[in-house]
Amino acid sequence: MEVKISRKHQVVIPKAARQKLRLPKDGGYMVVTKVTPTEITFTTRHDSTNTKKGIMRFAGIAAGAWGKDPVATVRAMRDSEWD
Repeated sequence: MEVKISRKHQVVIPKAARQKLRLPKDGGYMVVTKVTPTEITFTTRHDSTNTKKGIMRFAGIAAGAWGKDPVATVRAMRDSEWD
């Protein structure tokens, strides 16, 4: 594969490579792991290393676990344990 380098030294990663690497569509990061006079090596950095995105993947995972009214559910549990 061949890619063009822009005046700002940006390159576009070909679609086939993006799909194989499973890069996110909304951006993200890659880490430069090796640089030689003729080669640059990158590795992907997935969402789990980005704390905010990694945490947000779990938002709502337990939705509904405490019923429609979580306060009432907890109160009922407390009342049953204290009897």
